[in-house]
Amino acid sequence: MKRINLLFILFTIFTISCKKHKCDDYSCFTPPNFFNFDIVDKTTGENLFTNGTYNESDVEITNLLDSTIYEYYNFNEYATNWLIFNGIGWQSEIVSLSVSIDGNHIFNFYVDAERKEENCCSFTEYHEINIDSTEYELNTNSGLYKIFVE
Repeated sequence: MKRINLLFILFTIFTISCKKHKCDDYSCFTPPNFFNFDIVDKTTGENLFTNGTYNESDVEITNLLDSTIYEYYNFNEYATNWLIFNGIGWQSEIVSLSVSIDGNHIFNFYVDAERKEENCCSFTEYHEINIDSTEYELNTNSGLYKIFVE
């Protein structure tokens, strides 16, 4: 009988200790990156929205995977007038976009993103980020892509 009681006690302790999830006392969350684009004149370096060449209403972003219009956010705080894609990477996905402004194709943007959870933390791992059909510079400190338009 003592042996059964001891086994029962050990089983109970083991079961209770397993119920506590290792992340109960600790978790972290890292949101996905925003992708920021400064559309500038190749010669002068001026932002083409700020100087009036383009208007926000001239922007059309098409999802190349299903030909639907893709939603974007135009950041106009402090007169920056950047295009910002803020919805990429909240889930595992492949995004392939074509950006046109005033009927002119400006660039294509491709992202292969995987949302992960490891060691009590959730984050996005980017397997590939690609911009084509244009010249650009990436400021690695700010994450800003400067897109040059002729």
